[in-house]
Parts: sequence; structure tokens; C-alpha cells
Amino acid sequence: MPVTFSWGVDFGQMIILFGSIASVVGGFYAIKSKVDIVDGKFTAFQEVIMDLKREISQIREVVISNARLDERVSALSARMTSMEGRERGGG
Repeated sequence: MPVTFSWGVDFGQMIILFGSIASVVGGFYAIKSKVDIVDGKFTAFQEVIMDLKREISQIREVVISNARLDERVSALSARMTSMEGRERGGG
């Protein structure tokens, strides 16, 4: 039985061709829109990270300031203790 090939294109084949092309284009745009959504979420996430970095920087400055004040209070307390010892010893 010989295999024959027909150059004729019927309506069903055209529907399949255009349907396939529409599916590929639709899939492309669906994936593109999802990538855009993920990109938008990633950008928002980066902004949140930058805000957190700023907040951590401010907290770091406050902690450093508190540590310096704690050292000053400790030094002042040591001075007062030594001055009280001198007053008791000299009195």
C-alpha cells in the first residue's frame, strides 16, 4: 500500500494550526504576567529589606549610645565610691 501525500489543506487543519499558535501566544503572555508579578513582589521584598536595614542601623546607634552612657555611669559610680572611701578614711 503506497503512502500518498496531499498538498491540500482543509478547514480542520487550519483550526488546529491557529489554535496551536493561539495557545503558544497565550501561554507566553500568561508566563510573562506571572514573571511580572513575581518581579513586583521581589521589588517590594527588596524595599522591605532596605527598611529593615535602616531600622537595624538606627537600633545599632541607640545601643551604642546606651553602652557609652552605661560606661559613663559606671565611671561616675566608681568615682563616687572612691570619693566616699576617701571621706570615711579621712574623717
